[in-house]
Amino acid sequence: MSAEKTVVVIGGGPAGMAAAIQLRRSGFDPLLIERSEMGGLLWNAHWVENYPGFPSGITGPQLVRLFQEQTRNTGVRTERATVERVRAQNGDFVVDTDAGQIPARAVIIASGTSPRRLDPDIARMCGPVSLFYEVKDVPRERRGRIAILGGGDAAFDFALGLSREGGRTEIIFRSPHPRALPLLAERAQREPLVHVHAGVTLDSIRNGSGALEIRLSDGRLLAADALLAAIGRERNVRFLEPEIAARIEGNGSRPFPGMIFAGDVWRGLHRQTAIAVGDGVSAAMRTAAFLTPERD
Repeated sequence: MSAEKTVVVIGGGPAGMAAAIQLRRSGFDPLLIERSEMGGLLWNAHWVENYPGFPSGITGPQLVRLFQEQTRNTGVRTERATVERVRAQNGDFVVDTDAGQIPARAVIIASGTSPRRLDPDIARMCGPVSLFYEVKDVPRERRGRIAILGGGDAAFDFALGLSREGGRTEIIFRSPHPRALPLLAERAQREPLVHVHAGVTLDSIRNGSGALEIRLSDGRLLAADALLAAIGRERNVRFLEPEIAARIEGNGSRPFPGMIFAGDVWRGLHRQTAIAVGDGVSAAMRTAAFLTPERD
């Protein structure tokens, strides 16, 4: 593949892997860049039951491993690196990473989202070894008793997954009713290891010898080995130049010719594996059409 046809895919979640696989099918040799392990938020998913082809459902990690296998079998080149900046330059792009510069004729941004952080005061009360934002990051030794802050789908899915491993979870949220799908809320109600605390906030946290004592706004005390915050997510676009990032809202998935956003990074609340995969395939097809307009 000649240099002017180079395609860089940023992000190794479902959207990025699907895009890279489709680009290979279209005759390109894309470079897929991921800063950690391929799979994205699927590593956190307790159970995926709306992805076609798995009538009984499948765990997130199991689905990740199938995606990884298909990506390898297709011959996709991958690089483990952190993208620090993406610049538009003379009609093309330059991707700066901690491993060097990569010139690109086209870029697919499938960088996903980052967790919204807690107030610094709460983080300080927890301490760095007791506060987590992704369930995959919680060590086994801290999964016995976990307090989960948040009332959405992620919080309830985290709790159900941890309870399947035998862990006791306390879900805490300020609204009177959960924002999670009714299906998830109903399953949590039936699970004896999941306890829901609605209409309350964190009053204080005391960290003693690695265990947390959490006082709720109604005076109740909870004991936990860790606090898992699931209070929302934000687009992971810190590496984009401001003028590029600003175009996401107003111009949909394509801010510049040759650049396309795919998956969670621009889908907002519609964070679903099936949507991300479709986005990735669509982004790859549109990129191929951009690079080889003579095929149209």
